[in-house]
Amino acid sequence: MKNYELTFLISSSLSEDAIKDFIKEINSLIQEEGGILKELKETAKRILSYVDKKQTTSYMVVLNFQSDPEKIKDIERKLKEKRQILRYMLSVKKSGAETETPKRRSRKPSAEKGEISELRSEEEKTEEKKVELKDIEKKLEEILGEE
Repeated sequence: MKNYELTFLISSSLSEDAIKDFIKEINSLIQEEGGILKELKETAKRILSYVDKKQTTSYMVVLNFQSDPEKIKDIERKLKEKRQILRYMLSVKKSGAETETPKRRSRKPSAEKGEISELRSEEEKTEEKKVELKDIEKKLEEILGEE
């Protein structure tokens, strides 16, 4: 069995009781196919960034469940038959160790303390090597005079 996440948008034309009944209907649909409901995130009314089936607002529902991969096609087929669903997305959820958020990299140099001091001393050396304009003019005269 794999972990899945089903996110879907329900038409906002339904009443709150009808929305609760519809979510129960989706839960039973998943359970009929051998799925095990893990988590239901509360519905939230969303303003759509585009008009979808003449709707500008909808309710978003997120369900986490476990199911056999062979049964997913049947679940998707049944979801497509539901007219109340404007859009849905069914995705495989990775195991707990893989879903951890990656650690942010620090912007500080990753060098050891000794290496940082070496870098600083190299920067100081380059600053000390500043050449005066007179020295540059002499070098140019030497180069141009030879040719």
